[in-house]
Amino acid sequence: MDSKTFGSLKNLPTNVKHTRENCCAINYYIFNNTSYLSEYLHGFGMLLSFGFVTYALLEGMDRRILMLSEPEHRCAVLGLCKRCIKYENVPCNLRRTFFVIIPALIIIAFMPLCADWDNTSYNTMIFGTFFNFSHRIVYQMYEKVYCSIAAVVLLAISLLILMFKKNNPLPPAKIFFAAGAGPLGFGLFRSILVDIYRQNLVWFNFWEESTELLFIAGVCFVLWVFRRGLFEKPLT
Repeated sequence: MDSKTFGSLKNLPTNVKHTRENCCAINYYIFNNTSYLSEYLHGFGMLLSFGFVTYALLEGMDRRILMLSEPEHRCAVLGLCKRCIKYENVPCNLRRTFFVIIPALIIIAFMPLCADWDNTSYNTMIFGTFFNFSHRIVYQMYEKVYCSIAAVVLLAISLLILMFKKNNPLPPAKIFFAAGAGPLGFGLFRSILVDIYRQNLVWFNFWEESTELLFIAGVCFVLWVFRRGLFEKPLT
């Protein structure tokens, strides 16, 4: 990815974060946590964050470190493979590892489908304000069913592209892999938190927001540490 393209995409995770947290605030302050649409948009923003970060990691590892998709550069794992698809008519061993990784992730995507539904609901007061703590079934259906199915379909498409597309399969395969990682990561994350803290959902909210803060802090730290390489000005 060149500097111009990167510059146009670098603000996407931050914009997604702002949008999803605005939806969360609207749902709490205006709708008293009863708006399905606001909560859906909040969750969808988290899903997109998982997907964007996965794509950024794949793209960064590929074009900045491994040089797998750069025909004019030597692949960083050539010393391990000994023979490279760039110079000989041989399969790419690094690409072949995804023939195991992707099916494994597809199997993992079935985990939320096997989880029980949580029917916990209780009333409490937060700083003098009445609040009902629950994680509605309609949200759980989205996280455990729809996200799992979407992850399986998108990851399967990524695998099929790698298997059958002859010319330059990596760019579209990475897009579908990242798109599948979004619902997979979000569905597992939400399902695990709900299951762990089903009897005390205040901790579910606390750790969800805390991990989101850690996520944003981590992204900002990485961008700052590698700012000279990531934000270098293109030669004119």
